[in-house]
Amino acid sequence: MITSNPSIKIKNAALVQQKLSVLLAGGTSNLAIVADFDRTMSGAKSLSAHGVLERADVIEEEYQKLTQANTAKYFPIEIDPNLTIEQKLPHMRDWYEKNHAAMAAQKITKPLITEACGKAPVIMREKALEVIDFAQGAGIPLLIFSAGLADIIEEVLELKLKGFKGGVKLEATTKVVSNRMVFEGEELVGFSEPLIHMFNKNQGAVPVELQPVAPNQILMGDGYGDRTMCDGAETPADVLFKIGFLNDHVEEKLESYMDAFDLVVLDDASMECVLKILEGVKMLEEGGRGV
Repeated sequence: MITSNPSIKIKNAALVQQKLSVLLAGGTSNLAIVADFDRTMSGAKSLSAHGVLERADVIEEEYQKLTQANTAKYFPIEIDPNLTIEQKLPHMRDWYEKNHAAMAAQKITKPLITEACGKAPVIMREKALEVIDFAQGAGIPLLIFSAGLADIIEEVLELKLKGFKGGVKLEATTKVVSNRMVFEGEELVGFSEPLIHMFNKNQGAVPVELQPVAPNQILMGDGYGDRTMCDGAETPADVLFKIGFLNDHVEEKLESYMDAFDLVVLDDASMECVLKILEGVKMLEEGGRGV
């Protein structure tokens, strides 16, 4: 049973069991997954999607200084408890736009991105590749939804999956929605709209044709704000099972995470519980026992 895992915390066991029962009974054809990438699909100690480019050989020291200054200015606004989300929104947009403009001013090309992703220490969370592979094999839609960089996330996933189980590819059922680069020829010149940041990361920022449509959905994220990633969908889920990955400051954040998510995974633990849920759905569909 996933609930017996010491790395898992649950506030309302009855509700979790009820939701799991619906997921299991619904089968793979009625299931979809919406997952954050940085520190969720990747590990807590992994380099972020933005960090991959920041470490590229071609990036100038001036860019590093500028992004550090932007962080010093805007991060206190992001975490200020005295400001509402609405008050923070324009500042978060300014932060991302300034960093993206600075990035576009660098000599970044498509080949450089491939090279940077191959060198960067991006560490996938344990069992994350198994979750992707299982979902793809079962035809379960997986939306990787991130405030990071879509091109980096896709390249990293392609590289990681290429070395997994003798080679796995990203299938059409796996989609990445994030800040996407715009190129002229091979050179980065800007970013597409809508800009996605930590406070507007919901289905309103996802084109309708890319939104997963399934009555049963699993949401996975490490940030407290990730709990709303499925809000604003054109076709909302009937049952939404929320899994939060609490990587740090556990004692300080645990209570709020247990209120926000159905199930909380502690201390950078693996995605074993997610894999077991998916296996249980498939097993019950085929006439076996569930989770």
